[in-house]
Amino acid sequence: MLHHPTLSNHHTLATLYKSCSFLISLSFGLQLDTLSLKLSLSFQPFIAFSLINFYSKTQLPNDAGKVFEEIPHKDQVCYGSIIVGLEQNSWLFEALACFANMRSRGIESTMYSVSGALRVAIELVTLEQCRIIHGHMVVTGLDLGTVMGTALVDGYRKCGLVSDAYGVFDELVSEMGIIGWNIMMASYAQQGEWNSVIELFGSIDARGLVPDEYSFLAIHSAFYNAGLIGETKQWLSRMKFNHGLEPLLEYYTCLVGAMGRAG
Repeated sequence: MLHHPTLSNHHTLATLYKSCSFLISLSFGLQLDTLSLKLSLSFQPFIAFSLINFYSKTQLPNDAGKVFEEIPHKDQVCYGSIIVGLEQNSWLFEALACFANMRSRGIESTMYSVSGALRVAIELVTLEQCRIIHGHMVVTGLDLGTVMGTALVDGYRKCGLVSDAYGVFDELVSEMGIIGWNIMMASYAQQGEWNSVIELFGSIDARGLVPDEYSFLAIHSAFYNAGLIGETKQWLSRMKFNHGLEPLLEYYTCLVGAMGRAG
């Protein structure tokens, strides 16, 4: 196209930026950035969104931030892109600050921006932020959905609030996949509530879901925390012979730990 007298437009460049992001092609992406500057397209929201995403995927969050700062009219798409990009590069406090700035400017949240902020809160294990974002989703009418619900269950679990985790889980139980069930089992396991873990495991079978290695890790963690040696050995065998899953180091570590707790 460049060999013909046809200039690139924002759709062309956005598509190419997306390709560069997938391929992690930094050199070609930088050439595109130069071209977009020459064509005065760099800071149009549609292009800026793609460019921020490109710099984030190539682990250049500082450059992504510079592009964002130079956008004259920032919209919810650009904010969502920079929040997620900063989170992906572990610039966690910067991502939360960006989310707060977006809300202070009266720009509406999207599932994209909220999911990025929630992942930051979970990584930082900040209960207050998890609750703020959860409340914000309820107030703004954003659909909780399976992905966000699973993330919230994980966030409350890491903060040690099993009842709050179960409240979210129970609300979405009919939609939850095996990941959500595993996280809920892990919530009870870290509290040593092995009866609740076994009960949830039984419900997995009843709903036709297939337990995986993480399901069994939650069970073994619960037995470890409760110091139950016989049950740990029994479920090691069940895991191997009934479900065809080979116990790895983590599972035997739980057995050793249970033995230690039992003296």
